[in-house]
Amino acid sequence: MLPMSVSDGPGRMPTWPEVRAVAQHAEAVGLDSAWVCDHLLSESSGQPVEGIAEGWTLLSALGASTARLTLGTLVTPTVFRHPALLAKMAAGVDGISGGRLVLGLGAGVAGAEYAMYGLAASHRWAQFEEELRIIVGLLGGKPVTWSGRFHQLRDATLQSAPGRRVPVMVAGQGERTMRLAARYADAWATAWYGWPGGRPVRSSARWRASWTNRAATRRRCGAWPAWRRSSPGRSQPARAGWSWRARTWPPGSTGIGG
Repeated sequence: MLPMSVSDGPGRMPTWPEVRAVAQHAEAVGLDSAWVCDHLLSESSGQPVEGIAEGWTLLSALGASTARLTLGTLVTPTVFRHPALLAKMAAGVDGISGGRLVLGLGAGVAGAEYAMYGLAASHRWAQFEEELRIIVGLLGGKPVTWSGRFHQLRDATLQSAPGRRVPVMVAGQGERTMRLAARYADAWATAWYGWPGGRPVRSSARWRASWTNRAATRRRCGAWPAWRRSSPGRSQPARAGWSWRARTWPPGSTGIGG
């Protein structure tokens, strides 16, 4: 994760040159990916609510200032934007980066930002499912017609169409989330499960078991871990004081077939 808020550094918000320096250093030392979160406020456990940089603005700039890193959101709550706008943003950043975006999506956590900005939280899981299906459909490059509880679309397409099908990663720990990931996404985020073994393995096994012999799952999905790595000594970023939290996606992801 890239530094984005006051608690990520020496008592102040990171500047763009500092964020860029961390990402470019990660690329130089051989890390695989760099991630941003997408929130209106930072609500880290044990920390007061504080400001946070705008994640999609950073992604656009990182797409133009790095060459190899996979770039992604960990994650974007779909409730923040109309699904067509979010799909268009993802296609744009993917084009800027030369096809390096992973679109991480989730339902969000109903915290201070929901209350402060008047976001509806009570139906966010039903809204997330609807918006996930719309976004995946639009990124697939075909017209989408949808009549749902939260959105109405008629022969909607992205203009212009994305250069490739942007991979979608779904975050969440419940059975409902796993079911959505297996059916509509390319990956399921395990970033909050700690180091390999134990809980991630159990959760992956539970996901496999929940989808055994289900004909509705037609697409292969990867459970792509994003392990936190500490890099002391020479691997520290040049900017002293910024926390170094890097998440990498191993190339051998676990396939969940249908």
